Amino acid sequence: MIPVSDREMKGTDSRLNLINFTNIMYNHQSTTEGKDLYHLLLSLVELQKFAYGDETARCPKSILRAYNQSFIFATLYIKLFGDPTKTKTSHRSMFGVAFHNIAVHLPETLRLVNGRSIMAEAAERHFNKLR
Repeated sequence: MIPVSDREMKGTDSRLNLINFTNIMYNHQSTTEGKDLYHLLLSLVELQKFAYGDETARCPKSILRAYNQSFIFATLYIKLFGDPTKTKTSHRSMFGVAFHNIAVHLPETLRLVNGRSIMAEAAERHFNKLR
């Protein structure tokens, strides 16, 4: 097995960085933009919890919560990043497949199938073995 370099970030590292950054942003809610960004990150952390959560935690209440959090995430994302011309980024890269999958497909998928069984966490382990 080839060791993974220190510069390569795994999915678990990205999820941990999201949680750490959300904790840092808690203290920067003095402006409206700071408050909106904190709530956007908080909804993304909660969606991440649902997506990678255990099957026993999945219930109608958590699925409804996932729908609500994806709606909050989508509306705040559009409010904060609605004009991609200000950031020199294309509209497609800002509102492409990743945004669509989180905002639309994640809660619907959680309603039908356990997220952990279809998420990339297991695939990451397999691909790391192949390197």
